[in-house]
Amino acid sequence: MSLYLSLSLYILSLLVALVLVITGKKQREAWRKAALALHVLFVLLFVVYLLQKPGLQEGSPFRYAFLAALCSGLVAGGFILRSEKHWILKLYCSIYFLSLLFFLFSPSRFAAVLSRGDLAGNTPKKIHVVRNFFLEAQHAAQAGSGKKEFKLVQEFGIFHRTIRRDIAFDSEPDSLQVLEEDIPGLVRVMIYLHPSDTASHLPSRRELTLSLAPNKTDPIQRKQY
Repeated sequence: MSLYLSLSLYILSLLVALVLVITGKKQREAWRKAALALHVLFVLLFVVYLLQKPGLQEGSPFRYAFLAALCSGLVAGGFILRSEKHWILKLYCSIYFLSLLFFLFSPSRFAAVLSRGDLAGNTPKKIHVVRNFFLEAQHAAQAGSGKKEFKLVQEFGIFHRTIRRDIAFDSEPDSLQVLEEDIPGLVRVMIYLHPSDTASHLPSRRELTLSLAPNKTDPIQRKQY
């Protein structure tokens, strides 16, 4: 499932949940039970997916169970939060609304999680730069061939902020060495790359000057060795 479709379904579920929270007391009990039953079904399908995950094919419908469980949990929460249900059930449904924090802090990573099928999908490669700044592989470049594209991110616990995108390398980056960090907001680094030519045993190098400040127009300076 595409990133845009996954995000669209999630946002639609949030909007429906908001409407249901506002009109929750006017909803029929039968609708609440139906929403809960459907959510329980999707949660069970997600559990089956987790148990069968190693043997499932890439296009298996079970991979959409996480998205279905999340979206149905939001809708069920819209029915439940203003009802007379037990507080434990309300607390459970409220947990799904916390996903909004993940979406707001890192929409690209959140969309990738939704489209992959679960939270335990393949973790993109990361290379530490300085402090809480990392070079992280872009999901679109992971499955493709040719150039490897990375982005510069700043991490805050489980969330991160993207500083720069589409930093392209001719081959897979292996390690990084900080050369200079004297100018505030800029860091000069040396990236060591895996050999792109199987006949070569020595990795190539690339020098980059990265701006650590977001929303700037400073170009990423590249120097190939």
